[in-house]
This record gives sequence, structure tokens and C-alpha cells, in this order.
Amino acid sequence: MERPVEFDDVLARIRAFAEARGWPPGRLAREAGLSDTVTRGMEQADWSPSGSSVRVLERLIPGDWKPGDPLPPGAAAEAAA
Repeated sequence: MERPVEFDDVLARIRAFAEARGWPPGRLAREAGLSDTVTRGMEQADWSPSGSSVRVLERLIPGDWKPGDPLPPGAAAEAAA
């Protein structure tokens, strides 16, 4: 039986994806079409975006990507830029 996904796990996945892409918080927000204020403080343990913002941010991440996985195709060149 799979354990339920915890909100903190989702936030960690979002942070890890942004880091793997080399995106600072503002870039992550812009890529998602959100205001920079949504990701302000995302490096802090008490970052608490709204559920709707988390859903939008999650759409940037391939469903099967996990922290530690290689970047999705085409992302390596962008991360280096």
C-alpha cells in the first residue's frame, strides 16, 4: 500500500525541480505563469503557497520525475544557460 503524498513532499519536489533546472524562485514562478511573490521564500522551511499555486507549479514537472532523477529531455541545456 502506497503512503499518501504529504504536502511537504510536494514542496520538496517543486524545490528540487527548480534547483535541477537552475531556476531561482522568481524564474520558477514566471515559468508557471505566477507572480514572483508565490515563490518568494521557497527556500525557507515555512514556505506555504496556496493549494492552487502548488497545482500550477506541479504542472511544470513531468509526472514521473522525482528528486535526484536526471533532468527531463531538453532541460540540461537550459539549466546550463
